Amino acid sequence: MNYKLTEPLQNQSQPPQIVGEFKTQKGKTRVLHGYSNQIIVANKKKFISLTFDTKFSLLREPNEEKFKVGKPLGLQIERENVQHKITLFSDDVQLLKNWRDYLAKHINQRGFHESFKAHRKIGKGNFASVYLADRLEDERSFAIKAFSKEVAYGQDKGKLSILNEIAIMRQLDSYALIKLHEVYETDNSLYMVLDLLEGGSLYDKVKNRPQFNAFEIEVLVFSLLEGLHHMHSKNIMHRDLKPENILFRKQGVIQSVCIADFGLAQRSDEFPYLFNRCGTPGFVAPEVINCKDGGRYDPICDIFSLGLIFYILLTGKPAFPGKSYNDVLGKNRKCEISFDASIFESVPQQAYDLLMKLLDKNPKTRISAKEALSHGYFGRRLKQIEENEDNALKNQEEQLRFDKQRLKQLNNSPLHSPLIAASSKLRKDYSNDSLHQQSPLLNGRTDQIDSPLINSFNSPSAQGRQLNRNEQQQQKPSRFSNNDGNNLSNEGNAKGNSTQSKSFSLNQNPLHKYAIRNEMARQQNQQEQKQ
Repeated sequence: MNYKLTEPLQNQSQPPQIVGEFKTQKGKTRVLHGYSNQIIVANKKKFISLTFDTKFSLLREPNEEKFKVGKPLGLQIERENVQHKITLFSDDVQLLKNWRDYLAKHINQRGFHESFKAHRKIGKGNFASVYLADRLEDERSFAIKAFSKEVAYGQDKGKLSILNEIAIMRQLDSYALIKLHEVYETDNSLYMVLDLLEGGSLYDKVKNRPQFNAFEIEVLVFSLLEGLHHMHSKNIMHRDLKPENILFRKQGVIQSVCIADFGLAQRSDEFPYLFNRCGTPGFVAPEVINCKDGGRYDPICDIFSLGLIFYILLTGKPAFPGKSYNDVLGKNRKCEISFDASIFESVPQQAYDLLMKLLDKNPKTRISAKEALSHGYFGRRLKQIEENEDNALKNQEEQLRFDKQRLKQLNNSPLHSPLIAASSKLRKDYSNDSLHQQSPLLNGRTDQIDSPLINSFNSPSAQGRQLNRNEQQQQKPSRFSNNDGNNLSNEGNAKGNSTQSKSFSLNQNPLHKYAIRNEMARQQNQQEQKQ
């Protein structure tokens, strides 16, 4: 066992992100310089590495009042399997909060149960649960993703996957991406503090039939491109972009859309990849789904996935339709997309042009997120095109034709005909996944699925022990299992399964559909009255 937390100082050429002066328990002064990978104790000429094994706590005054926290007093920094701890104090409350915010971006912290009040469970996965909770310090609500370390780390590449997800999310800061605010850790559990997204998922909104007008689709795609541009500028690729992982912060606010679930995200400049072939059939770029073991690709793969989502929004149909896993996977692998003229006859010309560029099979010539944000499809939004009256009228007519076609689709589509199937349905349809898939825990809903919690969280470690007992009784494929060596599809099986498989049954709400239809009819009448 090591007995020292600090190490002899090495050269550091970069300027510090934060500087602070503290007092030790013995009253000695310590000046700390914070960097992205270490803290330098300047007057001791030593440093502390900011690794996953390093933790910190914000020390507070005792408070006897329930669900209240005391005034910050200091910081304590420790490391697993190291007896030495550094405890520092300051009378400057703002300084302590600034250092807490800095440390939270780099390492995990202690004291979760003293810092949050749980309300209810809002999501559940194989070895993680999501809770709605309030942070006691400012009463702000968050979604808490809680892991049992015993179960999660016991999966194939389980610990590496979680560390990778946390490391990637800590690098991201965009309104178009779900934000990881803090990570807390106990001896048995991990708690990820995430944005609370209450507007539902894109999957929920399109699984029956498309319901967005031309302007809303433009806003959606532009916002998602902003999120991808932020990720790609940091060499991060999501690799599982699909309607289930596109959530809304607020109900009914299109501009609040954001990308969630970074469980399969990967830095493109860190090789080999943790998982090589991954994603959800129907939304995977050709260079990913056909990637050989040890192969590489770039963040541009996310652009193709966005193109497949754009295809659904424009046409009301998936680019790779199918009723079984093998059926969808086989079509996705061949990447034969129908651009039938009748489907696109009402789609605005600029939208069609952007779609073709997003769905370019060649990643080397495919449009980037940065380039797509400057595309003429968003010209009016970016104010880059000064339209004369003729062009403005032409664009309005294109949008009106498009919206009328959407209304026609709603009128003619059967109420019980799902547009797309959830990835969980596809997984059930094919037990031996050829693609590594994630199951979204966050769905943007805060509906209660468990009884209200009384002052505390259900222990993820206790849930993990129950899960282990269940797994002994019935073995199931691991979410973290790496099947890169498997064949991606068997065309013979695909044909056989597609004839025997049944259509997926999804809960649908006809009243919701009628409300959409009435709203679109109202917008159409307003347009006609203006003319």
